[in-house]
Amino acid sequence: MTVRHSTLRAAIQARQKADLCAPGQIGSTIAGAASNIVVELGEEVKKGDRLLVLEAMKMQLTVYAPVDGEVTTKFVNVSDKVEAKDLPLVIE
Repeated sequence: MTVRHSTLRAAIQARQKADLCAPGQIGSTIAGAASNIVVELGEEVKKGDRLLVLEAMKMQLTVYAPVDGEVTTKFVNVSDKVEAKDLPLVIE
């Protein structure tokens, strides 16, 4: 990409990445779009509960809760694009 004028800049919003050492940080495993978010902020979840569905190239991948806890942070909405290892949800 060539920028022709020095005042023009691309505005790309970078998402926070999941910390693999923190079990409550839910990282996306593939790059794609969030097609369905099953949980809401403040909702209690148990290990193995369905959290969200990611879609890429007509393939759907369901993300399940790795731990028991409460959904404290939600960084994505339906149809938002995510990259691999982005942080869509936090469970505490």
